[in-house]
Amino acid sequence: HKVGSPESVEAYARSLIRALQCDADLYSLPAYLTDLQRRQLAIARALVLDPGLLFLDAPFDGLEFSCREPLRTYLGKWPWFAGRALVVATEDLRFVREHANMIVFVSAGSVETFHNWHDFAGSDAADVARFVAERKKLLAVFD
Repeated sequence: HKVGSPESVEAYARSLIRALQCDADLYSLPAYLTDLQRRQLAIARALVLDPGLLFLDAPFDGLEFSCREPLRTYLGKWPWFAGRALVVATEDLRFVREHANMIVFVSAGSVETFHNWHDFAGSDAADVARFVAERKKLLAVFD
């Protein structure tokens, strides 16, 4: 990809790994890393190429709450400090509520677009309202 010298790429990769708060032994095989560490390293590997657009599919699924928070925080800040865009497929409504500036809700019955959290959470579209109602029972992300 020729994004720099091997030394500068390594230094940048290590800074990304630190920023993601990844405490993995970088000499370990992936099988010996936690799920969170594997995700953090995969994200760092993608970011080292300085993409203008990053797609992530369910980055928080299966992670314990305490493990999600550092990842949420980093990903919530990443696109803004360099004018980049982040597209995340997620059911993590806390992340959506705190960081999304556009929400595209896709279900078997419809595709709905919302420009803010308030419009999404208050939608009367049947699929959206059902999804939000189900999550209200599971998550304490609503005021």
